[in-house]
Amino acid sequence: MSLSNRILVATDFSERADSAVQRAALLAASHGVTLELLHVIYDLPLTRAKRVLTAMPDGLENQIMKPVSEHLEQLAGKLRKQHNISVETNIITGRPATAIAERTGASPAIDMIAIGPHRKAMLRNAIMGTTAQNLVRTAGCNTLVVKNEPRGDYKRVLVPVDFSDHARQAVIEALRIAPDASIHVEHVFEVPYEHYALYGAIAEDAAESVRSASEQQAREDMDEFMQRLAPEIGRREVHAEVHPGYPAADIDRRAEELDADLIVMGAFGQSDITYALLGSVTVSVMLNSPRDLLAIRV
Repeated sequence: MSLSNRILVATDFSERADSAVQRAALLAASHGVTLELLHVIYDLPLTRAKRVLTAMPDGLENQIMKPVSEHLEQLAGKLRKQHNISVETNIITGRPATAIAERTGASPAIDMIAIGPHRKAMLRNAIMGTTAQNLVRTAGCNTLVVKNEPRGDYKRVLVPVDFSDHARQAVIEALRIAPDASIHVEHVFEVPYEHYALYGAIAEDAAESVRSASEQQAREDMDEFMQRLAPEIGRREVHAEVHPGYPAADIDRRAEELDADLIVMGAFGQSDITYALLGSVTVSVMLNSPRDLLAIRV
């Protein structure tokens, strides 16, 4: 899924959303696509208000809509002037994640969603999941979670892989979204029974044999994986490495070593079970890493 038609960026006019808006505008400019600036009016407060107040002021929703629309148009005008791009505005009502996902389903032209990071320390997010987390699971396109103020195009991109088709697509999308960036493909492999060596349950020479065999298998798998990607990589310089460790913990450590400004990972289908089993590493990185994250919908 390349950037060829439209980027949707959701904003609630907060500082954390502004970084997503600016990043989406940069991408729209560099790829020559339309930017759709979307605001979701969260309808739950109005629903609760109707239950509490004996009489709602006439036209309350219109009173809310007008200043929101004006503010959105002002922001769109600034982006058009600053980036010389086509910007459209849209206002919808509903629960943010659900409404945004429905918008992507209604418009196949949307190639990617850009959104700011989740709010921290919210019990509701812990129970129901963040808007970004829910979008990765339900949206029909890629989701870019922007956590940092953009300083230009992406320069260094880390793509953690497990050699699956999802991982292959993640590398392809990294090449597309950051055509001038340094791409680093990494596989973190776990060593079977390694924790037993810590307690002396197995001999150190046996543990070292298992580590060596695990690394050799990982290198062979990486070589095969990169050969499959050769047509897409072409003349681009792509670095491929394997490391022992635990994926969720080591991905951000590796991103810090590389000073990566973007992590690209596969999101895993729309099945809740598949998402829970395979998407846990992506979700962990999304929630805990300070880097921008592009979750790829396959």
